[in-house]
Amino acid sequence: MSPQSAFCATAVDALVVAPGQVTGPARRLQEVITNELDYTRTSISFTFLDDVEPPLQCQPSDCQPTATGIYAGVTISQVEIIIDPDTFNAPAAKLRVVYDEVDRAGANLGQCRYGNFPYGAHSATVNQPWSGVGASTITLDGSLQAKIDLATFLPLTFKMGGIYHLCYSDDGSFDPGHTDIVPQRIEVYGIYDTRTECAEDETCLTKRPYKCFLRRQAYNNMEDAYDGTTSCVIDYSYDGAGFRGLPGGGRGSWTGEFATNYDSNGMVTTEILRSCGSSGLGDFPAAFLCNADGQCGDLATRNPYIVPDPVHAYKRMNVPPGRPDLQGPTFKAYAVAACYCPDFQRCDSFSPDYVQQVGLLYFFATKVCPNGFEAVACALDFTGAAPQHRFALKVECPSTACTFAATSRVKVVMQEANNNLPAWDPSSGCGAAVHGINALGVQVLPSDDNPDVATMNGGMRQDYKIWNFKNSSSGLIFDTKTSGFQFRITVGLDKTLAALASQHLGSQRAPVPVLFARPGSRALGRGMTTPDLFTTVGFEKSKIGANDTELGYAIKRTRLIGLLVGSLGCIGILALVGVWSQFEIHLERRSLHRELRKEEHHAASKLAQVGMELWSEYRDDIHESHEAQMLMKLLNVTYQSFEARVKATVDETSKDLGLNKEKAAKLADTLLHLVADQQQMGLKHTKRLVDHLVEAGKRAVPLEKHTEKEVLQEMQQEEKMIEEEGEPEYALPGDNETGDPLKGMLEGFFWVFNDYEREFSGKPRSMLHPGNAAYDALKSLGDKMNDLTEAQIAEELDKIDLGAVGAGLGSGRVLPAKDIVEELLMIGNIPHKELRGLEEAWKSGQQDSVQIFGRLAAMHEQHKIPSGWLQRGIDEDEREEIAEEEQAEKLEGEAAKA
Repeated sequence: MSPQSAFCATAVDALVVAPGQVTGPARRLQEVITNELDYTRTSISFTFLDDVEPPLQCQPSDCQPTATGIYAGVTISQVEIIIDPDTFNAPAAKLRVVYDEVDRAGANLGQCRYGNFPYGAHSATVNQPWSGVGASTITLDGSLQAKIDLATFLPLTFKMGGIYHLCYSDDGSFDPGHTDIVPQRIEVYGIYDTRTECAEDETCLTKRPYKCFLRRQAYNNMEDAYDGTTSCVIDYSYDGAGFRGLPGGGRGSWTGEFATNYDSNGMVTTEILRSCGSSGLGDFPAAFLCNADGQCGDLATRNPYIVPDPVHAYKRMNVPPGRPDLQGPTFKAYAVAACYCPDFQRCDSFSPDYVQQVGLLYFFATKVCPNGFEAVACALDFTGAAPQHRFALKVECPSTACTFAATSRVKVVMQEANNNLPAWDPSSGCGAAVHGINALGVQVLPSDDNPDVATMNGGMRQDYKIWNFKNSSSGLIFDTKTSGFQFRITVGLDKTLAALASQHLGSQRAPVPVLFARPGSRALGRGMTTPDLFTTVGFEKSKIGANDTELGYAIKRTRLIGLLVGSLGCIGILALVGVWSQFEIHLERRSLHRELRKEEHHAASKLAQVGMELWSEYRDDIHESHEAQMLMKLLNVTYQSFEARVKATVDETSKDLGLNKEKAAKLADTLLHLVADQQQMGLKHTKRLVDHLVEAGKRAVPLEKHTEKEVLQEMQQEEKMIEEEGEPEYALPGDNETGDPLKGMLEGFFWVFNDYEREFSGKPRSMLHPGNAAYDALKSLGDKMNDLTEAQIAEELDKIDLGAVGAGLGSGRVLPAKDIVEELLMIGNIPHKELRGLEEAWKSGQQDSVQIFGRLAAMHEQHKIPSGWLQRGIDEDEREEIAEEEQAEKLEGEAAKA
């Protein structure tokens, strides 16, 4: 017999066949078994997660030569190989995924092993454990299933398109003689990057960063037009990359905005990503980009489907431009994931169909800010800078796109087509462009009056990089000097491009947002001088006086009138300057008023945060008081049952041992007295603690309500102030940014709301109402919760058949059992559509945190939303504060050591 191992076409020396079968050319011998195995009986079965696609069944005569209908990004929840009526007998067998180039001979040369990057699919292509040492299996007669145990399948997700094989090893080693290939080829539709160096590097495709930019109130291209040449291109046209599927059959899109939190030093603390293919409510593409159909519509008319570019053989996708109306809170940095639909369900619905992640889109926002201390907040950003006015550049970074290091650089170069290309394009000219030279070749940022950009970095922070000088005599300024003393006025428009380069962009420099400047000018003329002022203003030398005997100056009537008119004109100009100075004072007062409103607004947000934290503490006091009372009752009940058990046990033991019944009873009483005395000693101290907790709980009940009312009143007053201001954006700079005290609380609230919608919308919402068995059981449990501990509530909740109404708790909820009961009983009253609208309004910047939180507080007072949701938001906010404090202490410790 040959020592070579085989598995029907794939199984190894752990296969058994039914006796008496006829041999033939399609049969192969095994190393340690005596029967033959029919090669042609191998079939495979794939079941897809959530049944997004019908199960794929490949019988021996089917799927030849390739199994199709599989898409990158779609999770295969169950993988099964069948050789029925033959039998598997390989308890240590494992499966791996390899490329189509691997055949049986190659498999037995070790091409299926982990670490063989040219042939095996690793972490950039499939998920663990398929990408590692292999997926373990369970054998059930003629079925081999990828499982951890009998109940738990090992899901398989292809992150890239391509043609693959399943590789089988009977002992899990994938060594020669123990390895073979499942006969069916597997074709996966989607984009791929099969370069060997990218086998375990997800930044080659799935997490490949594309660094783009946005512009304030303009399309993000040099033409300022929807169809202008974009610098934001998803590229898979290079060697080793491409796509599987019908030419032009796929589509591209993007996810919602990532949510990123930073500490006080600007370091990223948490990053909430958005997933491609998510079917949750509100998982629409972020609205800061235009539609892919030539317009910038609202969510109701969105068409965010990108058709791959046929000019590049459908291997590039041009991302639509940024909206031309971004300003104020909407003009900021954004991070989203790039998604691809490989003709999955015809690509006609965004979230469920766009399943493959093919990169990360990082949109930077560069702002022109006042030079000096105002640059950090940059509350008033501009679209350009006038000559003789020093300015600062602030580049806002999306998510984790900027590193926590002082290595970034910036330079201002002329705007031309090559300077607008992405860094990976070989024609990109930003890296070699000369700082400070405009399109006319004029040095508009001369070195004698500007900082050396080659040595100046943008700071350590990850949320923004800033080039600023607090000294008003230093900083970026456009040149307005020529030889001699001349006044200049601005004529025309000369565009320049601010380019940011950081250490992870390589030798090429990625373009960031466009900066406009107006350095072009012309000379008005030199000031005139004369030895005789009278001659200058129109007098002439002549003889005057009696008999014209005296020498003097005379002026004609017309010239005198002209001089008077000129004098009056000068006076008018002086009056106009005086009025303008008063107007400037008015503007200064207006600016001061805006700053005061900003401080008041921040204080109101902070007060609401502190108030809700106090409300949370009172709520905890009430809960602990209730638990303490239940503990005392439980201790008393426990002792009574213990007393009965001791007496019964002593009585039974005395009979078995033939002891005197009366003496045994006396012994039992003595033991019980000792136990009772010990219990009393313990309860004496326990009762004092319990009484304290109960008293605190009693005080907390009215204080909880009082605190909630105060917070609500404060929010209502602030909302009224915003409405009276008429222009709320002036009073609300930076609300949805790092310094917003309510941001963490709102993120936690909407997180648990979205989790609730995923768990209980649809069928549970339609069925859970009075008269339904599950609802009535919940109502009964809710009525008696005050007499139960948290553990007892959870135990009673588990007894209710919530699965019958589609509200099974198998996936788990993050809330305590009492809060889950509350939210389920309120399922018909929760204004979920209004909450969804509030979330969208907050995330898009249409309403700020104070307005949103004020509405939530009013809903809670009206018993429209559960208390547990607000508690969850507060808990999330407190966790973020703890993490920030720990990070700050760590940095202080490291600084002290240094």
